[in-house]
Amino acid sequence: MDLPLGRKLPLLISGLILLVILAASGAAYLEVERSATINANTRVTNLAGQLAEMLHASVIQRGVMMRRVAGDSAVRRLLRSPGTAALDRSAGVSRALERLVLPNDSAGVIEIWDPSGHPRARFAGSTTSAEDVSESAQRQSLVSHEPPPGGLDSVYTGPFYSRADSVYTWYVQPVVSAGLTMGFVAQRVRLANDATSKTSERGLREMMGPGLDLYVANTGNELRTTITGELSVQPAALKSARGPVMYRDPDTGDMLGAKAGIPTTPWVVQIAMPRSVVLAPPLAFLRRMSIIALITLVGGAVLAWLISREVTRPLAELTAATNDLSTGEYERRVDIARGDELGRLGHAFNSMAERVAESRAASEQQRAAAESARREAVDASQAKSDFLAVMSHELRTPLNAILGFSSLMLDGITGPVNEQQRMQLARIKSGGQHLLSLIDEILSLSRLEARREDVHVEHGDVSAVARETAALAEPMAALKRLALVTSIPAGPCECRTDFTKLRQILLNLLSNAIKFTNEGTVTLEVRVDAAEMVFTVNDTGIGIAPEHRARIFEPFYQVEMSKARRVAGTGLGLSVTRHLARLLGGDVNLCEPKTTGCTFEVRLPRYIVRRDDRRAEPAAGELLAKRGEDTQPRVRVM
Repeated sequence: MDLPLGRKLPLLISGLILLVILAASGAAYLEVERSATINANTRVTNLAGQLAEMLHASVIQRGVMMRRVAGDSAVRRLLRSPGTAALDRSAGVSRALERLVLPNDSAGVIEIWDPSGHPRARFAGSTTSAEDVSESAQRQSLVSHEPPPGGLDSVYTGPFYSRADSVYTWYVQPVVSAGLTMGFVAQRVRLANDATSKTSERGLREMMGPGLDLYVANTGNELRTTITGELSVQPAALKSARGPVMYRDPDTGDMLGAKAGIPTTPWVVQIAMPRSVVLAPPLAFLRRMSIIALITLVGGAVLAWLISREVTRPLAELTAATNDLSTGEYERRVDIARGDELGRLGHAFNSMAERVAESRAASEQQRAAAESARREAVDASQAKSDFLAVMSHELRTPLNAILGFSSLMLDGITGPVNEQQRMQLARIKSGGQHLLSLIDEILSLSRLEARREDVHVEHGDVSAVARETAALAEPMAALKRLALVTSIPAGPCECRTDFTKLRQILLNLLSNAIKFTNEGTVTLEVRVDAAEMVFTVNDTGIGIAPEHRARIFEPFYQVEMSKARRVAGTGLGLSVTRHLARLLGGDVNLCEPKTTGCTFEVRLPRYIVRRDDRRAEPAAGELLAKRGEDTQPRVRVM
């Protein structure tokens, strides 16, 4: 975002504060949640164990009462007496069984069974014939039960079972005589939704605390019930658990549960706690932390804004001053009266601005002096070129007369000359021609530097021009006994250029190669494609040392600058050649040597056109555009 630093800094600090608060709150919440889960696990486990002990104590207490009834003489006489299953209503048996009557349990049944489980006597409550049939199976399962864990004469209990809308269980006390079971004293108890059960439920809830549910279940099947007789199915996860377990209840959602077995009974106590109750303390902690975090965030944002103002205001002033300085307002200064790093930065900026202003003033003076020197150099160069052009022209006039008269005298027109005079006249003519070639080179360089050279473009065959130029250079090579080798395309190669200047370029390079080669060969190679002509001149001469390669195209520069140099010349040949090549839209370069000698390569466009000629070939236009110099040719199409 392209926000100023004065806004970015408070946002950044606020974001960091928020990140720290979120991380700290998240870590604290996870720790509180973990601690709450551990405490809840411990709580439900301890409660399950305590309630299992309480129920076990209740079973033991009932066993004590039933053992007293089982030891009553009237009960024993009843079991010893023969007879059928007719119920006996003797006063002794009634008084004995009356001790087991439960208040407010209209469905309770107290019976005396024979060893096979058949009722011999009943007290309190009645059953229908249908109930007798269904209860018979319960009696048979109880009397066939293995001896109770507490011993042969200990009370034991049956599993919970449902009838209609009620849940029942049996307490059975064996009547033992001389190590043999004479019969049983049995009591059926109903878990009913009556006042007693509700009172017991309230007491248990006060002991367990809010949010917890108590269930009593069988170990042998899926049935479980509350102490008020409400049936439900045991969760599979809780039934198979060995300790506290988290499970999903379809009706109440996520639950935390634990169980504990009741000794000497087929029952277990199950405690269930909703996950929401477990998470209530952590969520309350999180709400408190959110309020604290919001207050901290607001306070931190305000503090960050105040701090950012103290930091960014000087930075903004420095930024504005820097922008002014970059636009040329060198007198701009900042006023940051502080002793910290920003104050020192402002002082450093003022010092820098002063030095920049001083440097700018000195640079302007130097630029003015340099511009004046440049103008003087340009004027001097122009004066030099003009002087050379004038002087060369003035020198050519008497020199042409000398050459003309020497030719007349050699031809004998002015009279007979002897052999010695002929030799002297030949020397005069040779020296004059050499001097004339030097003057021509100076004139050519003067015209090129003064931009007075025209380009006369015409159509022609570049292969024929290359052969003609090689033929002109062949006598010079023959005088030094050198082989002039050419590689020129056999057929005609049409092009459009200034052939006079092309001949001069090739002749200069061939003459230069022959001049600096004492033995071996001089090679001219021509390659032509759709857009470009490439001329390569190679020799096996003395070559050019690496330290001289960068300057050989400079005017008047020669590798051997001493008076005792082995090869004469003005040092203008390569300079004029490069000027001409660039005038034609190309260039000449010295290639890296592969063996001995030198290799010069000339690249010229195959078709020279005006810049605004839309009919020109693209390649030629690109080559002309690459030059981009002030020495563009004044093209005249012939």
